[in-house]
Amino acid sequence: MKALLNMDWPKLAEQKKMLIQTINNDAVGPEHKESLEGILALIDSLQDYAVDEMGLSETTVFLFE
Repeated sequence: MKALLNMDWPKLAEQKKMLIQTINNDAVGPEHKESLEGILALIDSLQDYAVDEMGLSETTVFLFE
């Protein structure tokens, strides 16, 4: 999990936002959408782990608007 210590969490949160926008704008077909939703679930799990297990602050890990 050393790699997670070096993660750019704010950038990952921005990338997650863009991924959600891509999934929601119907720019991709159903198969691609399903794959992207799987990647989104992975990001969610990483973020939850960072907060719950690594003790990082939610404001560092998640994008709040």
